Amino acid sequence: GYSHLYANPDMLVSTFQRIDLPLVEEITQYNYVLFTDADVYFRHTITLNDFGLPLPESLSMGYEARPGTLNAGVILMHVPYMKKTYDDFLRFVLSNKRGMHFGAHGPADQGAYNE
Repeated sequence: GYSHLYANPDMLVSTFQRIDLPLVEEITQYNYVLFTDADVYFRHTITLNDFGLPLPESLSMGYEARPGTLNAGVILMHVPYMKKTYDDFLRFVLSNKRGMHFGAHGPADQGAYNE
């Protein structure tokens, strides 16, 4: 079956709000932003130094349980790049012939980021 996100329209829509992060005025003042789902627990304070160099040119995501798939529940986002490519990425997401599912890459924005 497909993702549990499809069971509730609010859950599905909320995952796509990550795509809009580079447009949020309070975020655009930063070069990098760490986005995490609400169920992510940090055991200590983290900084950009914890991610190592080089930092991503676009974004970097956490590992998923399935090999080869990354989890959009943890994203280190290079805000200027994501803002510059926002329109193209949104067009890509909305033109998907499979609707909101990206095949082996998964559902919603996570599938789009993986594809």
